[in-house]
Amino acid sequence: MDTCNWLLDEGVDANQIRWIRPRDGWFFNRTYMQPLELVASYMQLQARFVERAADCDGPRSFMDGLEADGIMVRIDPSVQPEVFRGATVSHLELDSLRQIDNVVRLGRVRRIGTQQIAFDNADLPSDPRHVYVDCTAAGVRPVEPRPVFGRDHITMQYVTIGVAPWSAATIAAVEASDRDDDRKNELCPPVAFTGEASDVLRLAFAGMTGLLARGAEPDLGAWTENCRLNPARGAGDHLDDPQVQTAFESLTTNMGLAMSNLEQLTT
Repeated sequence: MDTCNWLLDEGVDANQIRWIRPRDGWFFNRTYMQPLELVASYMQLQARFVERAADCDGPRSFMDGLEADGIMVRIDPSVQPEVFRGATVSHLELDSLRQIDNVVRLGRVRRIGTQQIAFDNADLPSDPRHVYVDCTAAGVRPVEPRPVFGRDHITMQYVTIGVAPWSAATIAAVEASDRDDDRKNELCPPVAFTGEASDVLRLAFAGMTGLLARGAEPDLGAWTENCRLNPARGAGDHLDDPQVQTAFESLTTNMGLAMSNLEQLTT
């Protein structure tokens, strides 16, 4: 997405771009990923996330519901996304990307030659004058979750839904507390990004389990509230904002239902 938007910003005609996109993805709407003085937007995201977790019947209805709320977006409304890696996109970026009509969905590229591009399912003619940009890095690589705290080591992993520095800081805060490793692991269940939209409910359940467990501990709850890496930091200072009030009320009403539903759907 970033490469395509950069090309468009640099004046490349959208008709000159051929986007090889084997699978489409779900993305967070950047409107709802704003911290600090705009934290009300992030609190709306949290509230809608928990509401949909409470009433969904599977990963697809969960993501479709968040799309209806405006929280999640996709580039092509006619294609059901299979990928979720926690990426964020703005409406301006989305509108730009939708200018690119030449989208190839023939599977993954296996080989690029001077005469053709070989895919999983077919070949397409190529041109030695074309520029090919490799955007296939895995990003957040899928890993098998392990206990974060071992007897003589720490295995760094996500313990929050996104925001890698916040996960790292959370692990550090829990490590510095006066607790044994078993309790520390209860407070930091790994949040595994597989990249598959079908796994989003497992990711949500792990992330919410850890957040609730840490929030129930006074010292860690206070640390989380004051951590500058926490996107929801300072939300309690904005209770005069009706959107924040409504979000907190929704979270209080739906959190228990969401956790019960997610546990049933993921176990």
